[in-house]
Parts: sequence; C-alpha cells; structure tokens
Amino acid sequence: MPQPTSVVMPVYDGVTQLDFTGPHQFLSRTPHLDVRVASLGGRSITADRLTFADLDDLTAIESCDVLLVPGGGGCIAAIENDQFMREIARLGATARYLTSVCSGSLILGGCRVSYRPPCGLPLGMAGFASDLWRHRR
Repeated sequence: MPQPTSVVMPVYDGVTQLDFTGPHQFLSRTPHLDVRVASLGGRSITADRLTFADLDDLTAIESCDVLLVPGGGGCIAAIENDQFMREIARLGATARYLTSVCSGSLILGGCRVSYRPPCGLPLGMAGFASDLWRHRR
C-alpha cells in the first residue's frame, strides 16, 4: 500500500473555524490521507469561541504533500508573526500542492510560496500580502 498523502492545516488565533473544520471533515474521511492540524508550539487555538486542543506542533512537522491554509480575521496578525510565516514558507517549499481557504491565500502570498503553479492567488493580492509582511519587519 502506498504512503498516505500528508495534509497540514496550520491554524492561528482568529482563524475562521469553518475555514478549517469544513475541509478537515471532508479530508479526514478521505482514504489514504493523513490530515494534521497544527499550531506554533502545538498550543490550543480559539476560533469563534471554540477552542481546539491537542494540535500538532507546526515547527515539528518535517514536510507535507499538501499545505492547506485556512483564512480568518486573524490572518493579518498571523502574517505579522515572523515565526509562523517562516514555518509556512518552510512547509510550503516541501509541499506538492498549496491551497487555501479565503484569506488564507494572503498568508501563502505573504511568504511567496504561492508564486509557483498551481495556485489560486491573484498576483496583486500576493504582492499586497508580501509587502505587508516585509514592511512589518
């Protein structure tokens, strides 16, 4: 039997819970996928008054086949978090597929991992997110 496809869903404070719980429900029921929800340090994340615990440590995940970044009102704060963005860029460089839900595309654009096809991020938005992260430093 082939190795399962690894999917990483990084979450952060202010993520829209439906942006990751919707895809998570579908993907976690799909055969031959290993879906991991992760945060910096594996800490619990509160989203829309729901707390998600027992998360994987984003920094401990070596690589993934699919990087799926959910969106949410906290995406700007996530973009301003250098450690979070380094981890997204690192994992994005290992992924065969990059995808996002809603404003999660700004996070991918902010670390410039979405500049290689296939990606669904308009280049103008990628530039905006990247400039936002760069100017913050």
